[in-house]
Amino acid sequence: MWTQHTERSTRRAIWCAAIALLAVAATSLRAITLSESLWLDELHTSWAVTGSFSDVLPRAAEGNQAPLYFLIQWFIVRLLGQHEWSLRLLSLLSGTAFVLGIVWITRRWTHSRSLAWLAGLIACVDPHAIFFAREARPYALLQVLALLYIEATRQRWRHPTVGNRIRIVLLAWLLFFTHYTAALLIASPWYVLVRRRRYLTDYAQLAVDHLVILCGMLCAWPALRTIGLRRDNWAQFVRPQPLTSLWTLFPCSRYLVPALLSVILAKALGGGNVTTRRRRQVGVVLTSASLIYLMPLVAAWGATQADLARLYFRRYVIVAEIGLFVLAAGSGMLLVTRRQRLGHAAIVGVAVAWMTALRMGSSVWQHSHEDWRAAVRLVNDQVSAAQVDGPRLVLLRAGLIEDAQLALENQDSRLVEYCRFPLAGIYQIRSLSSDHNDDAHVVPLSSRKLADWRAEWQREVDEHGHVWVFYRGGQEAAQGLVDHWLGSAKNCTMESYSFDGVTVIHVRAEQP
Repeated sequence: MWTQHTERSTRRAIWCAAIALLAVAATSLRAITLSESLWLDELHTSWAVTGSFSDVLPRAAEGNQAPLYFLIQWFIVRLLGQHEWSLRLLSLLSGTAFVLGIVWITRRWTHSRSLAWLAGLIACVDPHAIFFAREARPYALLQVLALLYIEATRQRWRHPTVGNRIRIVLLAWLLFFTHYTAALLIASPWYVLVRRRRYLTDYAQLAVDHLVILCGMLCAWPALRTIGLRRDNWAQFVRPQPLTSLWTLFPCSRYLVPALLSVILAKALGGGNVTTRRRRQVGVVLTSASLIYLMPLVAAWGATQADLARLYFRRYVIVAEIGLFVLAAGSGMLLVTRRQRLGHAAIVGVAVAWMTALRMGSSVWQHSHEDWRAAVRLVNDQVSAAQVDGPRLVLLRAGLIEDAQLALENQDSRLVEYCRFPLAGIYQIRSLSSDHNDDAHVVPLSSRKLADWRAEWQREVDEHGHVWVFYRGGQEAAQGLVDHWLGSAKNCTMESYSFDGVTVIHVRAEQP
């Protein structure tokens, strides 16, 4: 008895140490780029939380985003100040919590510590989970809430108590108002297909629950309607894909093939057969995980193919990857003994970590590949050193999908303000931000149609001696664009500064 107690204590200590190691590894991988310059999408978050509390919801909506994440970020910024690390802190914490949550849910489903740790390891090194945990956007938080929702759905379907029903409604609302594409998961009836119930009252209660969820979601109808009017924007980067992309959108081969080969190898070496009861449990877990992965993807794929809504984009269906993690680890339930499952976890874990390391390469050390911080600092440093006067006109070409309408004669003032956000958040040109009329000096440009800026350019150079251009892209393309604008302008010199993903060009009048 004493020996059994000691053995359990030892296993518990090893388990706690393994979880702690996983948490440290997950946090380290995600915190490497914590203080790196924000990139374009993150700059929208910075702009949305820069103003007053009343500015948060309309600014989030301008970027086609749900409000919850930005409201949380607004409070974080007020508490900690606006820095790269404070803007990314929520995603970092959510990313680590997601890894631990994968361990938790897999442990509850498989009743195996080794398989739970394997699922956590896969989530820990998954490049997509790492990417979204590194950036100041809502997707890491969305993954954590999706985990809680999936487990709450499982518990609600097994035990339809009032408390479980309320929990599922509240979590569905939190999910949806973190990101509207969470509706793909909320609408997926994976639990009905896995665990059929006998009584019509169960389905009646389920219908009532989802009707309540739908009523709450309808509060977002004005925002969804506005997003629907902008649907052509998504055609620029979300295109129909072949059905085989259900396998390739996420690294299925990297996770499932080693798991399958490990199970086959164990069976070939005399792994034994699972009992009938165990086989049913395995079927429920693997089917549930498969449906959690496939249902949101198939719905998004179909909507994109039919051009109803362009949703088949990795970040919009990131919650589906939860099913992939559980499926890869849960395949070890086909093995009989604890030692076999432990060996399975070790083999698959090493294979996944090795293949992921080969694929990620140097990208593990860098996230955004856009150094807006250095670009803005260049202008501020030159002004501070009195090398040049403060800029009176800054032309900004950020390459936003929404900026095509800037080429129209009747420009929407809200759109113009929105397209200024790269230089209106955490990174601002000080000489402009201190001016009461600074917004008039940052002019966002359309990436679809080139406006003729020659007359205004020449006038600005004549009056103030120089103009600055911020261009999201390479130096060669930026210089070609400025050459086109300069046209026949005389007595001008051009200085170009290149940073990661951002080019700054300073055009000034030649000294007589």
